[in-house]
Amino acid sequence: MPTCLFIRGAPGTGKNTVARLLERDLKWPRLWVHHFDAIYRIIGEYKCPSLTDKLIRDVASHLMERQRDLMIVRPSRQTWGMDCIKNIATVFKFNFVPVQLTASYDNLVTRVTRRWTESPFRLTTKEALDEYLGSRPEQSFDGEHVINTDDLTPEEVAARVKELL
Repeated sequence: MPTCLFIRGAPGTGKNTVARLLERDLKWPRLWVHHFDAIYRIIGEYKCPSLTDKLIRDVASHLMERQRDLMIVRPSRQTWGMDCIKNIATVFKFNFVPVQLTASYDNLVTRVTRRWTESPFRLTTKEALDEYLGSRPEQSFDGEHVINTDDLTPEEVAARVKELL
């Protein structure tokens, strides 16, 4: 049965870093929210969760229709987008594996403020992180595996994710 791995968490938890390792090891496509930066530039904004959900849903559907294992990487505090992907995975008979990466606030601030920016839309300041964290409450997702990344290397986190597959 093919698998759809959905990795989410606040900015700075290591989602994309871990997903890159998994992409290398598993050879699965990595669908990352910042792959849509060109579209965000065209429309002049990036805080458009409903558009992002539609883009991710359509690309994920395309891959699932072709029976391709995939990873979705998204900083999402709300779960309705995950519900949508889980429903699509069910239709295409995919194993859906939701994973939430977490970290302490102090680690999030340290990681966000020291990251290099491959995207102008990534958070790189404490103020932007605070705005993100305060903008909506964190929702839990049924069956989601939670991995705290505070004391783990990205390789250790990736290994734990692979154990779930």
